[in-house]
Amino acid sequence: MGAIQDNIKEFLKNNTVASICVVDDKQEPHCFSCFYEYLEDEGLLVFKSSYVTKHEEAVQKASRVSGTVLPDQLDALKIRGIQFNGTTLNKNEIAASATTSYYKKYPLGLVMVGYIWAIKLDYIKFTDNALVFGHKTIWTK
Repeated sequence: MGAIQDNIKEFLKNNTVASICVVDDKQEPHCFSCFYEYLEDEGLLVFKSSYVTKHEEAVQKASRVSGTVLPDQLDALKIRGIQFNGTTLNKNEIAASATTSYYKKYPLGLVMVGYIWAIKLDYIKFTDNALVFGHKTIWTK
Protein backbone atom coordinates (compact mmCIF):
# COMPACT_ATOMS: atom_id res chain seq x y z
CA MET A 1 0.00 0.00 0.00
CA GLY A 2 2.98 2.32 0.14
CA ALA A 3 3.69 5.04 2.67
CA ILE A 4 1.96 5.07 6.03
CA GLN A 5 -0.97 7.49 5.94
CA ASP A 6 -0.53 10.87 7.64
CA ASN A 7 -3.28 10.30 10.22
CA ILE A 8 -1.54 7.13 11.42
CA LYS A 9 1.89 8.79 11.55
CA GLU A 10 0.49 11.74 13.50
CA PHE A 11 -1.21 9.45 16.02
CA LEU A 12 1.97 7.43 16.56
CA LYS A 13 4.07 10.59 16.98
CA ASN A 14 1.68 12.12 19.51
CA ASN A 15 1.41 9.17 21.88
CA THR A 16 3.93 7.32 24.02
CA VAL A 17 2.87 3.88 25.27
CA ALA A 18 2.39 0.65 23.34
CA SER A 19 1.19 -2.74 24.55
CA ILE A 20 3.17 -5.46 22.81
CA CYS A 21 2.17 -9.11 22.62
CA VAL A 22 4.39 -12.06 21.80
CA VAL A 23 4.09 -15.85 21.99
CA ASP A 24 7.09 -17.74 23.37
CA ASP A 25 8.51 -21.03 22.13
CA LYS A 26 6.09 -22.94 24.43
CA GLN A 27 3.14 -21.11 22.82
CA GLU A 28 2.56 -19.08 25.99
CA PRO A 29 1.43 -15.50 25.33
CA HIS A 30 3.18 -12.56 27.00
CA CYS A 31 2.05 -8.94 26.85
CA PHE A 32 3.78 -5.88 28.19
CA SER A 33 3.47 -2.13 28.02
CA CYS A 34 6.38 0.13 27.17
CA PHE A 35 7.30 3.62 26.11
CA TYR A 36 8.07 3.79 22.42
CA GLU A 37 9.59 6.18 19.93
CA TYR A 38 8.12 6.16 16.43
CA LEU A 39 10.70 6.59 13.67
CA GLU A 40 8.70 7.63 10.65
CA ASP A 41 11.43 7.31 8.01
CA GLU A 42 12.22 3.72 9.00
CA GLY A 43 8.67 2.65 9.91
CA LEU A 44 9.89 1.51 13.34
CA LEU A 45 8.57 1.51 16.88
CA VAL A 46 11.64 1.57 19.15
CA PHE A 47 11.28 0.43 22.76
CA LYS A 48 13.33 -0.75 25.72
CA SER A 49 12.79 -4.01 27.55
CA SER A 50 14.16 -4.89 30.98
CA TYR A 51 16.63 -7.73 31.40
CA VAL A 52 15.47 -11.12 32.70
CA THR A 53 11.73 -10.78 32.20
CA LYS A 54 9.39 -13.28 30.58
CA HIS A 55 8.48 -10.86 27.81
CA GLU A 56 12.10 -9.95 27.08
CA GLU A 57 12.99 -13.62 26.78
CA ALA A 58 10.02 -14.19 24.49
CA VAL A 59 10.90 -11.16 22.33
CA GLN A 60 14.44 -12.51 21.92
CA LYS A 61 13.12 -15.76 20.46
CA ALA A 62 10.12 -14.49 18.51
CA SER A 63 10.30 -12.45 15.37
CA ARG A 64 6.59 -11.67 14.98
CA VAL A 65 4.73 -9.47 17.44
CA SER A 66 1.46 -7.60 17.62
CA GLY A 67 0.31 -4.75 19.76
CA THR A 68 -1.79 -1.70 20.37
CA VAL A 69 -1.33 2.01 20.95
CA LEU A 70 -4.01 4.01 22.71
CA PRO A 71 -4.07 7.77 23.24
CA ASP A 72 -2.22 9.08 26.28
CA GLN A 73 -5.48 10.85 27.17
CA LEU A 74 -8.54 8.65 26.68
CA ASP A 75 -11.88 10.08 25.56
CA ALA A 76 -14.64 7.47 25.82
CA LEU A 77 -16.78 9.32 23.27
CA LYS A 78 -14.03 9.50 20.66
CA ILE A 79 -12.33 6.12 20.77
CA ARG A 80 -9.06 6.12 18.88
CA GLY A 81 -6.31 3.53 18.72
CA ILE A 82 -3.95 1.44 16.67
CA GLN A 83 -3.57 -2.29 16.30
CA PHE A 84 -0.34 -3.41 14.65
CA ASN A 85 1.72 -6.41 13.57
CA GLY A 86 5.42 -6.39 12.88
CA THR A 87 8.80 -8.05 13.04
CA THR A 88 11.24 -7.46 15.88
CA LEU A 89 14.73 -6.17 15.29
CA ASN A 90 17.40 -6.48 17.98
CA LYS A 91 20.12 -3.98 18.91
CA ASN A 92 22.43 -5.40 16.23
CA GLU A 93 19.81 -4.83 13.52
CA ILE A 94 18.83 -1.24 14.28
CA ALA A 95 20.82 1.88 13.56
CA ALA A 96 22.52 3.72 16.39
CA SER A 97 20.35 6.71 15.49
CA ALA A 98 17.27 4.73 16.60
CA THR A 99 18.78 4.22 20.06
CA THR A 100 19.81 7.87 20.21
CA SER A 101 16.31 8.97 19.24
CA TYR A 102 14.74 6.76 21.92
CA TYR A 103 17.01 8.12 24.67
CA LYS A 104 16.45 11.69 23.50
CA LYS A 105 12.70 11.21 24.00
CA TYR A 106 13.10 9.16 27.22
CA PRO A 107 16.35 10.21 28.94
CA LEU A 108 15.41 8.27 32.10
CA GLY A 109 15.82 5.13 29.99
CA LEU A 110 19.58 5.66 30.19
CA VAL A 111 19.62 4.71 33.89
CA MET A 112 17.38 1.68 33.46
CA VAL A 113 18.98 -1.62 32.49
CA GLY A 114 17.61 -3.37 29.46
CA TYR A 115 17.77 -3.88 25.73
CA ILE A 116 16.71 -1.56 22.95
CA TRP A 117 14.46 -3.25 20.39
CA ALA A 118 12.50 -2.10 17.40
CA ILE A 119 9.46 -3.35 15.57
CA LYS A 120 9.40 -3.05 11.80
CA LEU A 121 5.72 -2.37 11.18
CA ASP A 122 4.00 -4.63 8.63
CA TYR A 123 0.31 -3.89 9.28
CA ILE A 124 -1.58 -1.10 11.02
CA LYS A 125 -5.29 -0.63 11.63
CA PHE A 126 -6.15 2.80 12.99
CA THR A 127 -9.62 3.23 14.46
CA ASP A 128 -10.62 6.87 14.79
CA ASN A 129 -14.16 7.40 16.05
CA ALA A 130 -13.39 11.12 16.45
CA LEU A 131 -13.99 11.43 12.69
CA VAL A 132 -16.93 9.09 12.19
CA PHE A 133 -18.04 6.15 14.34
CA GLY A 134 -16.31 3.02 13.08
CA HIS A 135 -13.82 4.87 10.83
CA LYS A 136 -10.79 2.68 10.09
CA THR A 137 -7.59 3.37 8.18
CA ILE A 138 -5.63 0.27 7.13
CA TRP A 139 -1.98 0.23 6.09
CA THR A 140 0.08 -2.81 5.04
CA LYS A 141 3.70 -3.01 4.02
